[in-house]
Amino acid sequence: MKRALTIAIMAVAGVIFAGESVVILPFSVVNADPRWEDSLRVAFSKQLQDYGYEIFETDSFCYDIPCAGEVARRVHTSLALFGTVMGFGDQVVITSYLVRSDDE
Repeated sequence: MKRALTIAIMAVAGVIFAGESVVILPFSVVNADPRWEDSLRVAFSKQLQDYGYEIFETDSFCYDIPCAGEVARRVHTSLALFGTVMGFGDQVVITSYLVRSDDE
């Protein structure tokens, strides 16, 4: 599980190219331990900070790309990160989206 989370964080960090600030939105948690949401936010925040990005957090929930882009514009960041955590028995699937605020 830790290995999969590390791979996910590295994949997201590797595609950041639009700027120096990221707003991290709450992850939606479905059929999984709600603690996943906090754990993911902390893990993504730490890793992205290690890459030199300024991190902002918000309580605004988004379930689609246009919403996340709007939140990023509203808080004046270049990127927004959001996603879902879905539990399937003893398996957990994490889906994350990294959205540029300039609609590209």
